[in-house]
Amino acid sequence: METAILNNNKAKFSQSANTPFYLSPLREEFRFKGRSSQAQASLAGLYESNHDIDGRILDVIVQWQMPQAVRDLGPLKMELSLKSYIQFWKKARENTSCYPSELSFSTMKAGASDQDIAMLDCTLTRLPLQIGFAPKRWKHCLDVMLMKKSGATELSGLRTIVLFPVDCNFAFKHVGRAMMKIAEHTKSLAPEQYGSRKRHKAIDLAVNKA
Repeated sequence: METAILNNNKAKFSQSANTPFYLSPLREEFRFKGRSSQAQASLAGLYESNHDIDGRILDVIVQWQMPQAVRDLGPLKMELSLKSYIQFWKKARENTSCYPSELSFSTMKAGASDQDIAMLDCTLTRLPLQIGFAPKRWKHCLDVMLMKKSGATELSGLRTIVLFPVDCNFAFKHVGRAMMKIAEHTKSLAPEQYGSRKRHKAIDLAVNKA
């Protein structure tokens, strides 16, 4: 069963392996971390290539240009305050799953009730975001298969979720909230973006589309 799931996930997560940005010349121009000069040029709306690029791809790249309202903000800072850190863990549910380790949601929630422990945990979570590195613990994750419908155990009826270490999970949520706050403030979100927004529900978009 595990072998079948592994093969299924490998096929599912490799579907983009032969798409344009995984192939030359775009692979070399943009690279996988988006730190190349061409990747930065696309954000500035100045992308040009010496290669013959499909016009449809160019249409996509044009959409990557950073909105002027965001550019006017200058370097974006996603500061993590002790107050917001404690508030998050006070509201967190103890039974939330994460990558199996000595740390869990209940551990972090309990630690946030003590000012000194909360300060230590907050600082250790803040450092990777400020300096720009991933701790070794954050490089481990666990794929978990969930049934889309009760009793449907066929591979096609399962979906894969990834469990990250608990503090890594928090860091992702913090960055996501900060990005959405900036996007809302600068009105940079597409009208059809309903997920992760206050007073918006993805199911409403599906109904509107139907």
